[in-house]
Amino acid sequence: MARVVRTPQNRDMAPTAADIDDLLELLPRLRELGGEYVVEWRIEAAKGQRARRFPIYPLAVTEFFYVASRACWIDARHDGAAAAAMLADRDAVARADMAAIKAMLTWCVRGEQFHDGHWNDVLGDGRVFALLERLDQIRSTEARRVTASRRPTRRR
Repeated sequence: MARVVRTPQNRDMAPTAADIDDLLELLPRLRELGGEYVVEWRIEAAKGQRARRFPIYPLAVTEFFYVASRACWIDARHDGAAAAAMLADRDAVARADMAAIKAMLTWCVRGEQFHDGHWNDVLGDGRVFALLERLDQIRSTEARRVTASRRPTRRR
């Protein structure tokens, strides 16, 4: 996965319409997986250490989290516990603004570093899908607002 280097220029980047579309375009591919978000579980045992079980994800999953790892989606100051609690609350997700979406998405992306299979968990229980549905609502609302602002005004 690409490592994002934090600089003053990208720390507070806002996602563009194209960034949102890039994430939303992966939604059908994730749904096509039908709940099978792990191709296989592998076991790795380093000499003198306990064996570790880790997932091998299908391409659609790794592509989604790769796109979600872009600097515009990462909230370097997110509170992981708060983001997890928010993501577990469907009503909070349904009301989330872009800042909250970034915090929750950051928690989803980074969780795999601390818990093998985290991506499988957040996809499997529908949390990522709820988050993307809210993002789609925000994108649609923004698109309607832009379209409305471009309409020519009537002359009297």
